[in-house]
Amino acid sequence: MNIKKLKITILSMSILTVMAGAAVSPALGNIKEYFSGVDDILIKMILTIPGLFIMLVSLIFPLILNKFNVKHIALIGIGLYTLGGLLGAFMNDIYMLLFTRVLLGCGVGLIMPLSTGLLAYYFDQSEQSRLMGYSVAMNNLGGIIAMSLSGYLASISWNYSFFVYLLGLIAFILVILFLPKDRIKGTESTVDIKLIRKKITPLLSMFLMMVAFYTYITNFSIQATSENIIASNQVGVVMSFQSVGAMLLALCFGAMTKKAGKNIKYLGLLLFMVSFILLLVFNSSIGYMLALALCGAGMGISLPQINSTATQGMDRELAPSIMAMMSVAMYLGQFISPILSGYIMKTFSITLVRFPYMLAIVSTMTVIIITALSDIRLTSKTAIDSVKSNV
Repeated sequence: MNIKKLKITILSMSILTVMAGAAVSPALGNIKEYFSGVDDILIKMILTIPGLFIMLVSLIFPLILNKFNVKHIALIGIGLYTLGGLLGAFMNDIYMLLFTRVLLGCGVGLIMPLSTGLLAYYFDQSEQSRLMGYSVAMNNLGGIIAMSLSGYLASISWNYSFFVYLLGLIAFILVILFLPKDRIKGTESTVDIKLIRKKITPLLSMFLMMVAFYTYITNFSIQATSENIIASNQVGVVMSFQSVGAMLLALCFGAMTKKAGKNIKYLGLLLFMVSFILLLVFNSSIGYMLALALCGAGMGISLPQINSTATQGMDRELAPSIMAMMSVAMYLGQFISPILSGYIMKTFSITLVRFPYMLAIVSTMTVIIITALSDIRLTSKTAIDSVKSNV
């Protein structure tokens, strides 16, 4: 087994995951114009409905692991991803378009746990933090390529933006060539309650981070173009600054962790929250680029830290199952985000187009609080155990 080629293959799957829904987000304003008579929630579900089916597939992923080897799972997942993504280019009915997004979601539900779980399975703990950082970096490299390309293609026709999913063929070929046909034992049930309780902090943190992040993903293109701040053909380039910030910080994650230690997670969360404050108040493309770079930087620090926390102290055989649960939390947050903000706005008759950014600020603040409480609880437990050992 060639370790270098194995790393590249696993990381290539990470490139695909961010493109699950976000790849066509720069085209959302154009899509809204095309489907002018369709409810806004259905338009936003083009980005978020994959998350619902990623979540559903992730729930049964541990059982799938017991039936198939990782190579076959990856090939099926990437195949569904590429087919479902590409078919969106040929749909002129909103419900058929949403159906193609269901296929996409099912594919990513198989890819996502492997893209991070296999790093924990094949490599030791000392290398995992660095590779988790690379995973998020590759994820965001895919975001830079996809959003920039999607925005350009959408300026020609919104249908063309879906051609970005052809990038899935690269990962498909690498998996055929280099991923072993290993069998990994999954958990015996779809939901392991004990595991959820043990990892509740990273699971809840991931959920709330995605609620916050997808307020930006599902609203930015519509908000920026409707306020005439950014031209539709420039939205993709501006949005790609989020991925630039995330990629740069993720690449430095391992080194930064060694220097800052556990406190690095608070830096990431603060950068993330500040980015939404800036999105709320800025009114220029340059200001938005700065805000989105900070958003990406916060994500680049926070996501690998959360994923690393989820796998720490666990048997490596459980790593893919744990990451499947993290996928559930991630994509449930994505799916709920526009529904939650839409419900609040409708219930309280809020018409402010930037209100979702306020929700993002509150969600991120909640993550900071539960993270601090978890650290306090862990510190207290360690002190108590130390006292007991000395008695």
